[in-house]
Amino acid sequence: MSSTHASSRGRRASLLTALLALTTMVAVTPVADADVVRTRPTPAVWDVLPVPGEIVSLGSYTLAGTALSPHGISSVQISLDGAAVPTVIVDQNSSAARAHATVDSIAVGHHIASFEFVDGSGATIRRDWRFTATDVDLTRHAGADRIATAVTIASRGRQSQEAPAAVLARADDFADALAGAPLAHHLDGPLLLTDGDALSPATGAALTNLVAGGGRVHLLGGTAALSTAVADGVRELGFQVARHQGANRYETAAEIAGVIPASTERVVASGEAFPDALSVAAPAAAAGMPILLTTATSLPAATRQALQGAATATIIGGTAAVGQAVADEIDDVVGDVDRIQGADRYETAAAVNAAFDVDPTVVGVANGLSFADALAGAVDVARDGGGLVLTKPTRLPNASADSLRSTDTEVVRIYGGTNAVDQATALTALGAVEDDGPRIVNEVPAASEEINSLDQIQLHFEHDLQVQHTSITVKIDGREIPVDVASGDFPSTLVLTISAADIDPPLFEAIPIRVTGIVRDDAGWTHVDRVFTYRKIAMSNGDSGTEVRQVQQRLIDLGYWLGTPDGNFGSLTVQAIMAFQKYEGLNPSGTADAVTQERLAHAQRPVPANGGGYHIEIDKSRQILMLAQNGTTLWTFNASTGSEVPYNEEGGSGTAITPVGNFTVCREVNGKREADLGTLWRPKYFHCGRGIAVHGATSVPNYPASHGCVRVTYAAMDFIWANDYMPIGATVHVYGTIPPRR
Repeated sequence: MSSTHASSRGRRASLLTALLALTTMVAVTPVADADVVRTRPTPAVWDVLPVPGEIVSLGSYTLAGTALSPHGISSVQISLDGAAVPTVIVDQNSSAARAHATVDSIAVGHHIASFEFVDGSGATIRRDWRFTATDVDLTRHAGADRIATAVTIASRGRQSQEAPAAVLARADDFADALAGAPLAHHLDGPLLLTDGDALSPATGAALTNLVAGGGRVHLLGGTAALSTAVADGVRELGFQVARHQGANRYETAAEIAGVIPASTERVVASGEAFPDALSVAAPAAAAGMPILLTTATSLPAATRQALQGAATATIIGGTAAVGQAVADEIDDVVGDVDRIQGADRYETAAAVNAAFDVDPTVVGVANGLSFADALAGAVDVARDGGGLVLTKPTRLPNASADSLRSTDTEVVRIYGGTNAVDQATALTALGAVEDDGPRIVNEVPAASEEINSLDQIQLHFEHDLQVQHTSITVKIDGREIPVDVASGDFPSTLVLTISAADIDPPLFEAIPIRVTGIVRDDAGWTHVDRVFTYRKIAMSNGDSGTEVRQVQQRLIDLGYWLGTPDGNFGSLTVQAIMAFQKYEGLNPSGTADAVTQERLAHAQRPVPANGGGYHIEIDKSRQILMLAQNGTTLWTFNASTGSEVPYNEEGGSGTAITPVGNFTVCREVNGKREADLGTLWRPKYFHCGRGIAVHGATSVPNYPASHGCVRVTYAAMDFIWANDYMPIGATVHVYGTIPPRR
């Protein structure tokens, strides 16, 4: 957002209660001894406050951390910017101590906190991290729903029955509401929302509280938008009713424009979508400029008429929203036409704030995917001459962050609850005011994305980073976990490797992962605040418990071999799951996801392709091996046959094909055989001329990968040998064609 004047920066110190709420729960109680030793490297310092990279308010603040050592804690000292601060141990056990240090005042800017302790062995352990103090006032204005949020926003800064009038719009349809912000600002009254079929109780109470008795309430739209019951409800409260309506949204907007005192300037935006009109609502309202609506391809007659007498018109949005033919027609009426646009709604809103003379000291932030909170917020921020920044619910777009950067912003108002703008995004907006460093251009996984495993988080910035100055922390469900911070393949990439996350949530339970930090490039600092969701959507390797044992037993009951069910999801369970998934035509992931578990509950034992007598079947299409007798499958194994691609290796050359046909076991080696093309464990040959065998292998993937033999696991091969399931002379049926590589 462009700055038009210098600010005194006489900002109010504000306690960021929402921020502190995320951290105070870990401030007083160290973790139990066994849990500490089991889950975190020691000796070390964990759960520090402020969180590395955090933004805190001015004034008194508590620095804190938990010292962990199996040798116990002898002494603790906390420092700020190199100066020791009186430190108190507030809780302690045999291997952990929680310590606090209160700082009476913190200056605006970046600070380095230090936590140093000596453990019972005499070792000194120290942790340094960086955080930022700000005097920007971050506030959130929200209610239980969009109607209650509009009431909360409208009530900010208003005395009881102070407003001479109010504007009322339908809560669930933007069509007639878009033009309402300039009208509400002109009337010096609140813009409230209601249900269409009756006056919402919260809105009625707000009218009684905010509007002077006998005042006028302006209804936007006809009875299809706001029914006669809504109007009657307003009258029953003792207010007058004025309805602004037309045959459609374009006529309604023109009708509203006629109520606003004559202006030589007009704004034109799409009436078919709401973002562009919302982007301009605050500056248009503050400037007394009516908002007129149009279609993308034709200028409505009512809009054309309302443009008469205007000296200038500003089109908001690109040609997809307001086509060039419409712009030309507007130009014929007005004579001086400008267009403000961006690549998307967020860039358009930023461009609007840069083009209009908005006061950068007050900024509103609202969800750009829904109109209600932004509309009410636009009226509120227009009272201070400020602009409105649009955001995604879980991530502040770069265009919006750039709009906030390097401004003299004193107040950031978040309009809507955490479902509309989550707390991490709100804090990112706060941090953007102070940022002058690199922007995040991509992230893996994406913010708010659900992930099924914990490994790495990659943040890609636009410039090379000074990783040595990075302060960053990762918390799972509010608890800090070990993470390695390093550059990726490029110096502009920050790679966070979760090195020890001992977490075993119930299946499908959503666990928040929050990444907070501050990074630096040659130009300056940038705050990072991202929230991901770890939701284990499938049982997988490493899991354990009753649910795993139940899955294992079900597989055994269906004849998929995995050894003895023990409740531990290990490599043999992975193999059995893959075999089941292959037979059932599912994705052979080796994880027991919801689809796999549902199929397990209703599946039948695999049916062999060949009946009669005992034999071995190798189904190349499914990549499984079955032991069958008299039309019944005894056991099924995951297998990997020839890849059917040419090879030229030290051991020979050829094409990796497992032959199809009927064979007999012709040779066996009870032990490890080092063949020219690799190691074969206890092979059972069924094509002696070509040396094709079923054998144990260290790698049995879910796709064809061998030189021609049939791979199973070492354990499976031991099981086959122990039960003499492939004796010399046994019949082997090989059939099917290999599946395409996934």
